[in-house]
Amino acid sequence: MPWPEYLRRVADGELADPGKGFIMPAFEATHPEHPMAGAQRFPRIEAADGVRDAALECPEPFPPSVLEVIHACSMDCCAAVRA
Repeated sequence: MPWPEYLRRVADGELADPGKGFIMPAFEATHPEHPMAGAQRFPRIEAADGVRDAALECPEPFPPSVLEVIHACSMDCCAAVRA
C-alpha cells in the first residue's frame, strides 16, 4: 500500500493508528493485519531487497518517477535505506 494511502486510511479510521515511534506488542496483538505490524514487515523487506538487487543489475539508475513509486510502496523498509 502506498504511504499516502496508508496515511489517508489511518486518518479516515479504516486502519488503527499505531501512534508515534515503535509499534508496541499490544498493538500488534490486536492488529496483526496492520501494514506496520511486525508480521507484515518481513514481506516488505523481501520486496525491498528484490528491488535493490534488480537495481544493482541495472546499467542505469532508476528514473525519479520509479524511485518515488518504490519509496511509497515499501514504507520504512525501502531498499535505499536498507542498503
